[in-house]
Amino acid sequence: MSDEPYLFEVMTPLGFTVRCTESYWLFVSTVKHKAMDGRLENVKQTLSDPIEIRQSTKDSDLLLFYRPDDKRLVCVVARR
Repeated sequence: MSDEPYLFEVMTPLGFTVRCTESYWLFVSTVKHKAMDGRLENVKQTLSDPIEIRQSTKDSDLLLFYRPDDKRLVCVVARR
């Protein structure tokens, strides 16, 4: 486990906290999902106030949080 401080911690409506380090966010926003670069606030808002939450059909430990923004539906995947 890394000693790196968290970039953010967000409480979900399901009562658990999602945490993300700066290095992981950099990886997600520049390598895995480049469209999310500069959209950190959208991610945090989607986790804290989603319009819908679904359980992944491929991994029951993963939850998908959905919320619309200006141009698209944001989906944030989090492990409980």
